[in-house]
Amino acid sequence: MANERWKDDVSYAMTPFKLLTWPIGVWPLQVYNIYSLLRCIFATCCVSLVVILSSIELYMGCTDADQSVDSLMLISSGILGVLKIVWFRVYARGLTNNYGSAVDDYLMIENTNQRAIMRKHAFMGRFVCCFMLGFSYFGCIVFVLIPLLGDNINNQINVSNEDAVLDYPMPSRCALEYLHVPTNMYRISCLIETISLILGGNANQGTDCTFLNITLHVCGQVEILKAKFLEFDVTTPKVYERFIALIKRHSYLIRMARQLADTVNFVLLIQLFIISIQLCIMDFQFILALKVNDVVMAGKSVIVQSTFLLQLTLYSFIGDYLKSQMEEIGLSIYQNAWYNFPADLTKNLVFIIMRTQSPVMLQAGHFISIIVILPSMELHMGCTDAEQNIDGLMLACCGVLGVLKTICFRIYAKNLTDNYGSALKDYLTIENTEHRAIMRRHAFMGRTVSCFMVCFSYFSVTIYSLIPLLGEDLTNDQDNRINVTNEDVVLDYPMPSRCALEYLHVPTSMYRIICFLEFIVLILTCTSNHGNDSLFLNITLHMCGQIKILKAKFIGFGASSPRVYDRFNALIQRHNYLITLAKELTKSISLVLLTQLFISSILLCIMGFQFILALKMHNVVMMGKSCMVLCTFLTQLSVYSFVGDYLKSQMEEVGLFIYQSIWYDLPTKLAKNLIFIIMRTQSPVKLQAGNFIVVNLATYMSILKTSISYLSVLRVMIET
Repeated sequence: MANERWKDDVSYAMTPFKLLTWPIGVWPLQVYNIYSLLRCIFATCCVSLVVILSSIELYMGCTDADQSVDSLMLISSGILGVLKIVWFRVYARGLTNNYGSAVDDYLMIENTNQRAIMRKHAFMGRFVCCFMLGFSYFGCIVFVLIPLLGDNINNQINVSNEDAVLDYPMPSRCALEYLHVPTNMYRISCLIETISLILGGNANQGTDCTFLNITLHVCGQVEILKAKFLEFDVTTPKVYERFIALIKRHSYLIRMARQLADTVNFVLLIQLFIISIQLCIMDFQFILALKVNDVVMAGKSVIVQSTFLLQLTLYSFIGDYLKSQMEEIGLSIYQNAWYNFPADLTKNLVFIIMRTQSPVMLQAGHFISIIVILPSMELHMGCTDAEQNIDGLMLACCGVLGVLKTICFRIYAKNLTDNYGSALKDYLTIENTEHRAIMRRHAFMGRTVSCFMVCFSYFSVTIYSLIPLLGEDLTNDQDNRINVTNEDVVLDYPMPSRCALEYLHVPTSMYRIICFLEFIVLILTCTSNHGNDSLFLNITLHMCGQIKILKAKFIGFGASSPRVYDRFNALIQRHNYLITLAKELTKSISLVLLTQLFISSILLCIMGFQFILALKMHNVVMMGKSCMVLCTFLTQLSVYSFVGDYLKSQMEEVGLFIYQSIWYDLPTKLAKNLIFIIMRTQSPVKLQAGNFIVVNLATYMSILKTSISYLSVLRVMIET
């Protein structure tokens, strides 16, 4: 039974990647014989064909601008594919060692929790693989089908006609003519080029998937090791032997991760260089396609850009994930009962924590809503002016944020429940008036933040709802507006939704009801957006207050009172508890913050541009709307940045306050333990967007400077 389960686990984790890389001769666990070498040579030749034909086509200069860009893209992709095949074949040892170790790991699963962690990371690897290959193969299919679905399809079928201009999956017509390939082999040539493109996708994205899959497996093993450190029990026998076994496992995983990083080092350097250039070129092609209304060119550009951006995103995310997992080993050691360890064992902890300060890193050289539907339909149907388009885009973005926050806070409800439940207990265990004053002050800060954000939001909603009623049409055509059966009446709604409602056959006699419903929808959107923000920021500020109380307890700790060790251990346990709660908060908000920063950055630029245009045209209404929306988004960013910076500084200051206590009067054993607390505070819990962008005042200033610089350029362009 165990053997069958091991086979199932290994098959689940590795079979898709074997199917991808075995045909091109770079599967790490293959038998390295003449047959694998022949497969590698065949795949290299096929991918090289992509580079050779596209290069000849560019050199001979018989391609238009669109085909030249395609050729350059195929050359870059082919070079990357050949490089990865050769590199992963020459430096196969690193991948072979890691995949061999992964097979052994599945043999040594100790319990269901470990198996769940490994299956979770295997699922992540499969998901990454499907996502990347889906984009890659879809791009290949588009390149293959475009020649068959183009304007010259009749000429392509009659391939014996000398006047026919043959199109191929790759820009290669002139190259094949130069190589004297007969036109009656057109279909065979198309088939060969299709196979070359598919093998090129396997060589590029397939090898990426294989590498990222084993990297995720290493991350899973590090997570299991963290759990073992966290649950280490000093009451069971053989304490030293068991702890040394964990240290050896840590060293082994570091060695495996370093082999992976060394294997992909040069490949990542070339990949970042090529993708950076290609993104600029494909962006330019996309802009040209939009200008000339070329749907095919625009679609191809979007597919290629998405594929390249996906590669960069996944490498960046998994590289950051590996780094954070390596760093968190030291944090997990701090969160176990290290203060109960034997003295000799406690001394060794500092070396592990110091080692985690230099983690292994990947180096080169994270539902449908009415408020979203109606503005989106209005934009799609194209019956709005520029001002309404911007309003529609802004409302759609706000709707997306509101829905996302509601869903995330529902999914991660346990994290918020734990924190609010802990807050209730904190108010029950207030020890003195000073602690009560600190908690009341932070509660007041939470209420102020909530009022400030929600007032801006509700005021903006009120203005948006009143503008249709207070516009010029109200005074000039009030009789027509009341007589809503008049076909010439143009109805205005709180949201840009006239065409969308007409498309949905909503009767105009329900105008007032629709306005009221849209007003309710806007209010609910504000509540789901800023209300959820207030909920999160309030409990985060409460957390900061608890850390401030903990700092006061550390600085006022008295060594002359009885039960010194018990009282100090209680403070350490409280510190651990607050760190755990803070981590739960940051996990709940990570995806939301990433989306919020992205949307806010774009909307700040768009609404700022609208404000500049309104100033130029002296449009007071547009100016007021733009100013309100800008203030609302800036308030959100400002408050999140301030609270994120405040949480980080409070966490860091725990170590500073320990130094300001009378640590020199503490017992020697207790004084030695202070170093672990101080070292732990060097890696404070931070609000992060997608687990890689720290949300603090520095990030806020960076976004603000970038947006203002962009608006300054636009202002100069408008005035000149």
